[in-house]
Amino acid sequence: MVSLDDGTEPIGDQAAELPPIHGLLPSTLIDWPGRIASILFLPFCNLRCGYCHAGDLLEPAGDEVIPFAGIREHLESSRDWIDGVVVCGGEPTLHATLPNLCRALQDLGVGVKLDSNGTRPDVLAQLIASGLVDAVSMDLKTTLDARMVKLAGTDVDLEAIERSIDLLLDAAHLPAGDHTDGCQQRSHGTGDVGARPAWSEPSRGAGPEPSAAQAGLEVEFRTTCCPACVDREVVEWIARRIARGGPQTVAHAGAGNVSYVLQRFEPAHCLDPSYREIKPYSIGEMEALLEAARRIYPHTRLRGG
Repeated sequence: MVSLDDGTEPIGDQAAELPPIHGLLPSTLIDWPGRIASILFLPFCNLRCGYCHAGDLLEPAGDEVIPFAGIREHLESSRDWIDGVVVCGGEPTLHATLPNLCRALQDLGVGVKLDSNGTRPDVLAQLIASGLVDAVSMDLKTTLDARMVKLAGTDVDLEAIERSIDLLLDAAHLPAGDHTDGCQQRSHGTGDVGARPAWSEPSRGAGPEPSAAQAGLEVEFRTTCCPACVDREVVEWIARRIARGGPQTVAHAGAGNVSYVLQRFEPAHCLDPSYREIKPYSIGEMEALLEAARRIYPHTRLRGG
């Protein structure tokens, strides 16, 4: 079993080879801007956010999974137009065999984007240092204080989320293919990563090589703008937190490396029934939040209606 430095017992072990895949969306033009991607859904999550729409993945009742052979067949038959796979959940970093899945996808010649809640910076650091992800999208749900604790619906390590933010900003600033030293430097400074695990070798997959002009990991921070936990003050706080990386962050964001995305809250199908009664922000109110964020961090955009 892969050793995780935060002391949390991962789900699965190396003998299982790959994590269970509980869902496949064949194609999306939204979840990885600039690519046509497929989405894989992995089960289980360590948070219980009230507005979550993936309740069926939090504690799946059945053992039904999609065999990886089916995923491979889909990607091979779509290789002329699918050029990426988004791995999301649930929370994918809970699975000890996540690196194996990322490497298997890269071996099929597609890019890999990871969606994460940022609660496991040690796993993020190891994946980045190993070259197993091309992009990471991290949720910044609200300010990292009592509001986040309330929204998470369970114990949450706010310091771990802070470390993940710094880790991703650092990785976005490194030249392509040079994530190892930077990730380890940041991680050793916070005690996130000690000795590199056995799977933390550079990927030998057949994925597309980055161009010489490409710099750093592609990073997206995103906020679902639920009125119960996100207002103008929250959006401005998050924009300042991202911009804290300094002028280099904004410079790289201009090239698409670090972006901030605001998503409109949708009350239907929320995990907590009380959230289903919350009125979403109007389009005008979302545009006002966007403008507030852009004044601090210009590379902010809206996603969805």
